[in-house]
Amino acid sequence: MKRYLIAAVLTFASLPTFADNNQPDTVKLSQQANQTVKTAKVAPPKPFGLESITPEQESKIRQIQIDLQTKTQALNPSQEKMAKEVEQWTKLVQNEKFDEEQVKQILRGYNEKQLDIQVMKIKAEHDMYQVLTPEQKNTLAERRKKQQEQMKLIMQKAQEKAKAQNK
Repeated sequence: MKRYLIAAVLTFASLPTFADNNQPDTVKLSQQANQTVKTAKVAPPKPFGLESITPEQESKIRQIQIDLQTKTQALNPSQEKMAKEVEQWTKLVQNEKFDEEQVKQILRGYNEKQLDIQVMKIKAEHDMYQVLTPEQKNTLAERRKKQQEQMKLIMQKAQEKAKAQNK
C-alpha cells in the first residue's frame, strides 16, 4: 500500500514538471452560438508550477525536457521493428508448443527498455530540481507535504468506505 501511495504522490507532484509548455499563446474562448469568439492571452504554466522561476531557469529546464524527449524517442521502435515484433508474437501464439523461455526473454527486453526510460525521466526531474534556488525547493517541499497529507486523507477515506461496504 505504501508503495502505491509513494508512486501516486511522486506522480502527482511531478505532473507540473512535465506540463506541455509548448502550448500556443492564445486560447479561443467560444461564447453562445450568436456571439463572437474572443481571444485571450494565456501564459504557459511555469515549471514545477512556481511563479518565481527566472527565464534562465526556465530555459535550462526546457532544455532538459527537450533532451529527455529526444532520448526517449530514440528508444521507441521503428514501424519496421514493430511489425517484426507483431509477427514474432503472432508466431509465438500460433505455435503448437508454447515457448515460455522465448516469451520471457522478449518481456525482459521490454522491461529493460521501460526501466531505462524511467531512469531517464527521474534523472531529468533530478536535473531540473537542481536548477531551483533553495527558496523554490522549500516551496516545493511544502507543497509536496500538503499533497502527501491530502493523499493520506483520501486513502483513509477510501479505506473507511471499503470497510463500511464490507460490513
